[in-house]
Amino acid sequence: MIRAILFVLACLVTMLGSAWVASQNGIHPAAASKFATTIYLMIESLPTLATMWLAAAGWGWVFGRTDSGDIGSNHKASSIETIGRLASGMALLLLIGYGLSWFGWLNRITAWTVCALGIAFLAWRWHQKGQNRSMRPSWAWVLAMPALGFMVVAATCPPGTLWQVEAFGYDVMSYHLQIPRQWQQAGAMVELEHNVYSYLPGLIESAFFFIATLRGSVFDAVYTCQLFSLTMAVVAALAIAAAVATISVRGAGVWAAAVFISVPWILITGSMAYNETSMLAFGTAAVALLLGGGGLACAVKIGLLVGAATLAKPTAGPMLAVPILLLLLVRPLWQQAAAHIRPACSGELRQGVWLRGALTATAIGLLILAPYLARNATWTGNPLFPFAHSIFGFGHWNDELAARWDQAHHVSINGSQRVDALLRQWLTNSGYGAWGGRPTMPETDNVARFPAEHGVPVLWLATAIGGIVAVASRRARGPAIAMGSLLLFQLMFWTSTTHLQSRFLIPTLIPGCILIGLGLGVMVRVLSAKFTWAAAFLVMILAIKSLMTFWSQTVTVHTTFGPRPIAVYQIIDAMDHLFDVHPINGLAPNSKTLLIADNTALLYLRRPIGYSSAFDECPLGSLLRRWSDPGQITAALHKAGYSHVYIGWSELERLHRTYGFDPDVTTAALKRLIDHGWRPVNPQAGRPQLFSLGPAPT
Repeated sequence: MIRAILFVLACLVTMLGSAWVASQNGIHPAAASKFATTIYLMIESLPTLATMWLAAAGWGWVFGRTDSGDIGSNHKASSIETIGRLASGMALLLLIGYGLSWFGWLNRITAWTVCALGIAFLAWRWHQKGQNRSMRPSWAWVLAMPALGFMVVAATCPPGTLWQVEAFGYDVMSYHLQIPRQWQQAGAMVELEHNVYSYLPGLIESAFFFIATLRGSVFDAVYTCQLFSLTMAVVAALAIAAAVATISVRGAGVWAAAVFISVPWILITGSMAYNETSMLAFGTAAVALLLGGGGLACAVKIGLLVGAATLAKPTAGPMLAVPILLLLLVRPLWQQAAAHIRPACSGELRQGVWLRGALTATAIGLLILAPYLARNATWTGNPLFPFAHSIFGFGHWNDELAARWDQAHHVSINGSQRVDALLRQWLTNSGYGAWGGRPTMPETDNVARFPAEHGVPVLWLATAIGGIVAVASRRARGPAIAMGSLLLFQLMFWTSTTHLQSRFLIPTLIPGCILIGLGLGVMVRVLSAKFTWAAAFLVMILAIKSLMTFWSQTVTVHTTFGPRPIAVYQIIDAMDHLFDVHPINGLAPNSKTLLIADNTALLYLRRPIGYSSAFDECPLGSLLRRWSDPGQITAALHKAGYSHVYIGWSELERLHRTYGFDPDVTTAALKRLIDHGWRPVNPQAGRPQLFSLGPAPT
């Protein structure tokens, strides 16, 4: 109990410190009140998150007990069992919510009922099994508290205020939370032909829909959704600790988890309403079961988890699901290198248990993907839309829209340039804790980049050392070979197939941190416990790098001394201010505005709007292709119910220059319509402008 209290105090102290980050005039008295706001928002979200996680713990009992006979101690078996049950239970809970939202049955009654059933099952199992012996948390968790404190504070800052490298949460406002908002307004998971991202698997978007249903609305649930991402990052860290503990000493797993939680990319994605940390939680739990579990129930859970990870984010399929299932298929081969479980592996080979498990996990994983494939086939005729359109069809798209999508999600560079991108975006990247480096452009070739690259790769040097040491140990050799193979598979896929975003390499943290933990465990067991100081130093270095990232990635204001980041305490819980400042929110309630090219603030708009993603047909573009007379176009907009048009001039030019945009919606075409009678409501040169279409023709 004393250790737990000290951990909480360490986290709170860090949160107070991070509330002062980037203050222009040192410590500001307002920071203390904003720190209290962070605590309040955490408490406000606690009932919803606690309900979901307790329900997940209950639903996790559905799959039975994992055979952990290969694990050397009851504590290690308990760790694997707990994390496997918790992650698979959350996956099942979210899948139930996915089905309810698709069929239009998700409402407060059904959402709370699903949670209540899980909690009831947990209570029944608790009564049947009795309370397990409590385990004292390791002191090593203390060094994970600074990064966790930063993440909590960041999660109470509204989308649009943090993380320049992620366009200040553009995807959150136009996709991850905007789609659940429209689903909630429609009362079901529906296709949105103006937003192509609604056709992605969407497990976490449906989870945000579920959370918004419990809370009342997406607006009320913004911080809860961000804190949900944080809890998934914590579960991923716990899974890493459990995975390492299956082979190594317990403390090494805790250090590996602390390294994971301190990486800047985890701070960024764990504080946003993103799907990365959910993918990591499911994927890491699957890896933990792969390393330490056994039996048919374990295979079922692995299949469920890799399927859920892929439903959370499609790139998890080739980055996690495929290599994990391949490792499961050949598990006896790489596990034979571990002397303490060699007899069990020989028995698995003789009896074919390995093959049955791999086939079962694969079948379960494909079954989990079936609802998504059926949904898209129903909506568009293409189960993989917007992918594989040349095979299964374009749906509501045409050749031009499909080509625009392909252009934006493919980088035409040669092999050596791709290797160079891997070095910049992963090995020496600030997001993975690299120190120093050279300044670079924020974005090139549609690829987001940190301000500095080519730094000293502290994290990956530690991974390489840990991997070499682990392979030298007979006990850790097999798992180390498996994790090295997983890492190599991920790097090869990213380099050869993706459009080279640094964030897409986050799954490499799973094998990387496990290798660090395995190597540390060998060094502590064979050489000296003093090597834990090296792990402490690594965690501290990464935490400081995360703090520096936090400092530099906030929105900026322009002063006489140049642009400066706004103090974090000024943007904690600033959603009301973001609502009020947008000109569309100042219009009459019966207005309706068509957005052209600028979807930055979709989440914050409180008046009726029409919009399209960069990859969908712009409503104005279809009118421009139908009529040439500006009067007819304006009359058609009136007929469609629009009273205003909002134009993002700079974003329009950027999209035409990069991803592509409707070729007929150009600056010249818009200015011709403006000259015909559109009246500016906020005449600010160089910024997005709102125009009134004037009175509707009679």
